[in-house]
Amino acid sequence: MTIARLDLRAFLAGLAGGERFTDVGELLLTELVANAVDHAHVPSDRLIQTRFLLADDSLRIEVHDASAVRPALRTPEEGDESGRGLWLVDQLSREWGCSPRPDAIGKVVWCLITPTEGDIPLGLPKRGHRPDISCAVVVEIEGVTVPATFGRLPDAIAAVWDSLRVLPLGAVQYDAFGHVLSGPGAAERAARVIRREGGLTMSFAMDGRAHLVSVRPA
Repeated sequence: MTIARLDLRAFLAGLAGGERFTDVGELLLTELVANAVDHAHVPSDRLIQTRFLLADDSLRIEVHDASAVRPALRTPEEGDESGRGLWLVDQLSREWGCSPRPDAIGKVVWCLITPTEGDIPLGLPKRGHRPDISCAVVVEIEGVTVPATFGRLPDAIAAVWDSLRVLPLGAVQYDAFGHVLSGPGAAERAARVIRREGGLTMSFAMDGRAHLVSVRPA
């Protein structure tokens, strides 16, 4: 996995603005490679391969292995020691999927990642291209809070994070939500998703069931 991360760093280092993909890219690459190593169950002479592609300001990460067994996504419960990798991929990527390898046996598991800073195509200046964070939104945490309307997206994101951080989510879910909802650029990240998808939706497991977190335009 260290070699895979170094390969990704080298790939991004050759691109203007590539550092915007590094943190999430390395995390999700590590999870996909670990999943292939742990679950593919292929002969030792069958190598796991990684490929990277940057297009339309999205980073595509591919992990190839020789097993036809498709990965299964599930929401981890607090205290689970496995099953968290694909959940992180599902939460932090724009989209992900699995398909047969076009030129060999086995499969390709891939994910698409958008930049975690700014909102512009690589190589263009940042000035004047920040996403709108002044829109009114409705926030709901299913089974925890009733729908509430906020006049500004930063206030909504802060309220969601304040509500989630006191729940018994476990370290993995806590870290994933913290990456999305807290720190510099959190509102801008949420604004990009809302503009692209029509809303920001995440999920977590608590008390034996899945709960949805939604942030949508008012």
